[in-house]
Amino acid sequence: MPATETSQSAVRVAILVSIAMVVSACGLPRSSTAPLPADSYTVLSQAEISAAPVHTAYEAVARLRPRFLRPTGGTNSLQPAVYLNGVRIGGLQELTNIQAMSVREVRFLNAVDATMAYGVSRFAGALLVTTR
Repeated sequence: MPATETSQSAVRVAILVSIAMVVSACGLPRSSTAPLPADSYTVLSQAEISAAPVHTAYEAVARLRPRFLRPTGGTNSLQPAVYLNGVRIGGLQELTNIQAMSVREVRFLNAVDATMAYGVSRFAGALLVTTR
């Protein structure tokens, strides 16, 4: 390959790299399906609940953080325990008895964190509901 062709190829590559860098630096607007911030992965906030068309804590969790409701374990039968202001009130069905407008936050604890905080047999984790 002659020297002029090699230098022209190098210039083309440099131009293409420069264009790619400029385009990527401009960035694209974030879509509504962008990943949630890290804290949002385990916390459902009062602001999110207030903005959603829901009536109960269960509806809020089902609409905004459905993975909190998914059973865990080999048999798909384990569900998180529900705690209301630090007191265990039962299973997921209890969320239907809590008005969404009274909820400050719903926090999901994985199995390890729930077991450390609340003792053994929290293999499916826990949902901590804090009211206003």
